[in-house]
Amino acid sequence: MPVLYTHRNVDLDAALSVAAFMEYVPGNWAIEFRNSNWDGSGMEEGDVALDMEAGGKGMKGVLDP
Repeated sequence: MPVLYTHRNVDLDAALSVAAFMEYVPGNWAIEFRNSNWDGSGMEEGDVALDMEAGGKGMKGVLDP
């Protein structure tokens, strides 16, 4: 089962990213929460990290200064 990762301190953009992803990308996704500075270790092919960098493996929008 593919895993959808996001950060532990869930804010609005993380919650909406996960909701939109699950709405528009079919599949049976497990959701795991990690620290925002997680390096993406343990991610496998097909896993997705939203609203976090995950060591360059995640999808993160513009970073606040």
